[in-house]
Order: sequence, then structure tokens, then C-alpha cells
Amino acid sequence: MPKLPAFNKFMPNSLFWRAMMILVTPIICTQLLLAFIYIDGDLQRQADNNAKFLFGEIQVMEQLVGQNSFALSDAEAVIRGTYANNIVALEADKDLPASSDPFWFAFRNLAIKKAILNNSPYPTSVLFDDHGEYVSIFMRTSQGPWAARVETKSMITSKWHFILVQSLIGAVIFVLLAGLFLNNQVRPILRLARGAERFRRSGKPMALRVRGAREVRRAISAFNSMQEGIAQSFEVRTAMLTSVSHDLRTPLTRMRLELAMMPDNDARKGLERDIAEMEGTIMTYIQYIKDARHEPIANKKLSDFVKQASEPFANMHRIQIGLTNGDKMIDIHPDAMRRCLTNIIQNACDHGQQILIHNHWTAEDLVLEIDDDGPGIAKEQREEVLRPFTKGSKDNAGRYGGIGLGLSIASDIIAMHQGRLELDESMLGGLRVRLRIPIQNS
Repeated sequence: MPKLPAFNKFMPNSLFWRAMMILVTPIICTQLLLAFIYIDGDLQRQADNNAKFLFGEIQVMEQLVGQNSFALSDAEAVIRGTYANNIVALEADKDLPASSDPFWFAFRNLAIKKAILNNSPYPTSVLFDDHGEYVSIFMRTSQGPWAARVETKSMITSKWHFILVQSLIGAVIFVLLAGLFLNNQVRPILRLARGAERFRRSGKPMALRVRGAREVRRAISAFNSMQEGIAQSFEVRTAMLTSVSHDLRTPLTRMRLELAMMPDNDARKGLERDIAEMEGTIMTYIQYIKDARHEPIANKKLSDFVKQASEPFANMHRIQIGLTNGDKMIDIHPDAMRRCLTNIIQNACDHGQQILIHNHWTAEDLVLEIDDDGPGIAKEQREEVLRPFTKGSKDNAGRYGGIGLGLSIASDIIAMHQGRLELDESMLGGLRVRLRIPIQNS
């Protein structure tokens, strides 16, 4: 089925209002259609009856004038009991004027014109004047051309506006009832969405109350089971990596003690470097499994936590920091954000010679960018390197080694701050890591 982008652009974003629109539109359209059909039929019926009565009177007047030599005003007085002078004779050689068309929304005048033209026994034209309050009927009778001026309200007395208002009131009542019903149906879905967002932020499963329609209850039950399963898998992963890290530290400590007793030579230095690398790997595992959501949020100055993360590398690498409004405060998990920036800066130092840290502010976000002049990452690989244990370049181990967790840990920490991590091309020719961090964190 073809898409309708122009129509979707005007659809509301909320599920409740989309459902209301789907339900309310046919209700209102049906009510208005029925009202218009009734109004049109009722107006036309009244107009036809009055037109027939009017032309019946005119035919009697025609007979009185032709057979009994009555004046037209006398004939009208005989028929109507008064000298109204609403019907006058025109010059015999005068042509009938062309009929005028009422506005499309003037339902009463449209019905009157149709009734006059359909029921007139004479060649007839119709003109409306005085804002449609009067209709002039021009007809060519056997006694010559006549003109009749009639008030439109006398031909149609129906208060059709009240019928339309009653239809709209009925539609509003239906809409209110539909809104109450839909609100009860949508509320469990909104609770499910809030529960998913809460689980994403905290990582703690909180069972939702199973309520709503059958399909919604099934979705809530499935979500409760899913978050329990995810939480258990996290616990198993954490326990396993913690155990592995602890078990590896014991022999590494023993190896360090044995190395301390060995003579100071190249072999010893090489073994010490290997042990240091293994300890660094273990610390990376610990960072990966550490849950920073329980760390309290603090209001920190941008320049402070950027400086803390870059200081360990400042002596050995050219790191240029150019911050805009660096004194501005932002709510973050301090230790988690320091680990995030440290991993990114270390990754930049690992593959580049020059690092540039800069930022700008939007109405909603802090946009912090870390550029390097390294080889960069191909566009098709950028999404993949954010996964755990994935390296951007398998041929280049880098100066600091690594097991492919740095960017993954950084991405998780930024997601915990309700932001996102993006990879792009750097102005220095290498990789740009862009952090979008909301200014206000809930």
C-alpha cells in the first residue's frame, strides 16, 4: 500500500490523539452529513409546498384578470384579502432577467430557487436581493410578464440552524464519551512506556500491574518477564566477570612478587609490561561491568571534568582544549562521565598525535566533540565499533592496547545520561567523537 507522507505530517504524535482522530472524524462527519441531508430535504419540502401554493394563487389571479377584467391589484386583493401589491405587471415587451445564483452555503435560498423553477407553470427567472432576504420572481403569463416579490422567510420557516447546532452538540457528547473510553485504553500503554524508560535508566526491574485490554495485558506480562530476564543476565554477566577478574588478580600479584626478586634486566621489564597490560585489561572489565546508575548526580562545571579526564595524557600528547562557556554547570554522574571522557581521549591518543576538545551549546544539549588526527574509522564500521569487544582497526593495536570496550563503555554512560554518542569525520582528518548530553537530566 503506498505511503501518504503529506497526510502523516498532519497526524498527531500521541497515541491517544491519533485514536481520537480516527474515532471522532467519522462520528462528526456522519452527524454533519445526516444533518445536512435532513436539512436539505426539510427545506426543499417546505419550499416546494409554498411554491405550489404561490403559483396556485398566481394562476387564479391570471384567470380573474383575463376572464373577469380585474385589475391585477384587485385580483390580488380578492385572493389575499388585502392590497399587498406584491405582484405587479411589467411592460409587455420587456424580457425576463437572467436568474441569479445564491451562495453555496445559502441552503434556504438554494431550495427556494429550485422549488420555484421546478413548480412554475410559466417561463420564470429568479433574482435574490437585500442579502437574500427577498426573492423576485419574474414570469411570463398569458396576461404578460409579471413580477412577484416574496420574503424568503415566508417560504421557509424551518429553524435549520437549530438542527445543525443539535447535531454538533450530539457529536460533542459522543466525542467526550469516546475520549473517556480511549483514555482508559491508552493509560496502560503509557504506563508500559514509562516502565520501559524507568528500566532503561535504572536497570532495576519493577513489575508493572497487568491491566487493560487482552493484547495490552499480554504485552505488559511479556515486558515484566523480559525485564526480569535482562536483569538476571546482567547479574550473571557481572558475577562471571567479577569472578574472572578476581581470580586473575591473584596469580598476577604472585607474579609481581616473584619478579621483584629477579635481577633487573630486559626480560624482567618485558614481563612487568605484560603484567601491567593484563591489569589494565582487568580494570577495563571492571569498568564495563560497573553499574554507574547508583552514583549520585552532581552539578559540575564543564571545564572541570574535561580537565580531569585529559590531565593523565597531557604530558605525552598534544591536547588542545577550546571550550565555549566552560564555566557553565551541568548535571552528571561525575565518576562515570570521567571514565567516559578518559576512554574517548585514550582512544584518540592511541591512534593520533593531536587531539582537539571543543564544544557548543544548543537549547537542550551540551555537544562535546573530541577530534584526533589518526586514521579514523570507515563510515560503514562506525556503528559496529560501539559494540563491546570490537576494535576499529585490527591491524593497529595502538599505544595503550585495549580490548575493544572503550567506546562501548562511553556509549553506555552517555545513554545513561539520556544522551547519545556519535562518530563522524574529524576536522583534523581522523575520528570525531560527538557527545550529546541533555542539559537537564531527570
